[in-house]
Amino acid sequence: MRKVNSLLTVEVKVIIIIIVIALTALLFMRFGNRSDTYYVEVKYDGKVVDYFELTEKLDVVIEYKYKGYNKVQFKDGYVDVLEADCPDKIDVLMAPINKDSWNKTIICAPNKLVIQIVGGEQYIDGIV
Repeated sequence: MRKVNSLLTVEVKVIIIIIVIALTALLFMRFGNRSDTYYVEVKYDGKVVDYFELTEKLDVVIEYKYKGYNKVQFKDGYVDVLEADCPDKIDVLMAPINKDSWNKTIICAPNKLVIQIVGGEQYIDGIV
């Protein structure tokens, strides 16, 4: 009778250890390796042409000239297209984006320009 009780105790201990390890792994995946830094990625024709950290101290206007032009303002943590020579001007009419925006992308399809806020999410450093 004692052998059965001790086996149950060992099994219970093993199950508790597995649960603790699983919870630790879940907490690490949720809160570990977290980056709170946001970046602005500017792509032209699918290739990254500009990439820099988005900070509230940033206050610049950059003019991107390719087949057309887009004048983009980076100020107080927001990104906004001020001017563009595209026919529809959808990118100019869009609201400025920031790290808290629902949509973190501004697209100017005629000029093949994509401006996107990236970062701040969990990343995987490696898989074991």
